[in-house]
Amino acid sequence: KVTEESVYKYSNNGKSPLREACIIEGKPYFIKYSTGKDDKDYIAVEPYIQEETRKLIPPYEEEYPYDRYIFKDGTEVTYYLDRAKKETIHTLYQKIKKMLKLFNDIDEDLLSLFSATVLGSYFQDRFSTVYYIVVVGDNRTGKSAIADTFAALGYRVVVMTNPTKAIWYRVLGPIEYGQVTLVADESEGIEESPEIMSILKDGYQTKHRVPRMDNDNK
Repeated sequence: KVTEESVYKYSNNGKSPLREACIIEGKPYFIKYSTGKDDKDYIAVEPYIQEETRKLIPPYEEEYPYDRYIFKDGTEVTYYLDRAKKETIHTLYQKIKKMLKLFNDIDEDLLSLFSATVLGSYFQDRFSTVYYIVVVGDNRTGKSAIADTFAALGYRVVVMTNPTKAIWYRVLGPIEYGQVTLVADESEGIEESPEIMSILKDGYQTKHRVPRMDNDNK
């Protein structure tokens, strides 16, 4: 039996071309970078990914937990491909740093750290592990401003306020790692939840498993 699963991105754990879910002309699609026989590159559009035992589909517009990527048509997709060719890792870093500085009153060291972290969120599935940043401070010290700016600039950022373990499980998804970037706001006491700490310690590891059942489940 072929099951149907919804994913935000998929690459068969790096074995296949990366597909990214987006909205084009109001409909859900996957897009992927491809090269033709003439060595010209282009963006291919797919309505779903068919495998032997499952069919992977992109979410509908109202199902995204983050600001979805929306294109008015295929021409706009090509336009952004042309723009991307003109960028480098260094130019992107400088643009991110400029935007962070515009909305956050932080020193140069923190500015560099957050800029690198925002940029690194787009490549998180290239690494075996990633680090976590914990932002602490009194009220009105700019913690929420950092989270909001990160959400606007980072890769598929989901901002959650004091999330429960069930929300962590659901947002991360069971299909493939690196689906989203999580920003947990006002999340005091997470160290008291063994399940959430298990996610933070092992949930990103490709061969590790985190239990999803507890005594409250029927």
